[in-house]
Amino acid sequence: MVVVLLLTHSQIENDAVRNCLIINQLIDQTVLMPDRNTANEFAQRRPRGVKVVVCHNAHVRGAGHRFNPTRGGMQMGPVKKWQGQMRLKTSLEAQLK
Repeated sequence: MVVVLLLTHSQIENDAVRNCLIINQLIDQTVLMPDRNTANEFAQRRPRGVKVVVCHNAHVRGAGHRFNPTRGGMQMGPVKKWQGQMRLKTSLEAQLK
């Protein structure tokens, strides 16, 4: 099993941003996995401190699957592809330097 830690909450320097992400998005209790089978196997083990396991959908670009371990079992649902305009803009000039 491959688990990649992209960003820990201790690496976010702005306290307000970090607290907002922890409180509103549960980033300290969310695990991103590479595929559905790996995510399901991981979620079935009910690791302590994990509330949500998210993975990519292999068939729909931009979509995914969400696993929520519950007291009675496992709840799985879709993560829908974003349909709106992109909200982040980047400067290509800065990236090319």
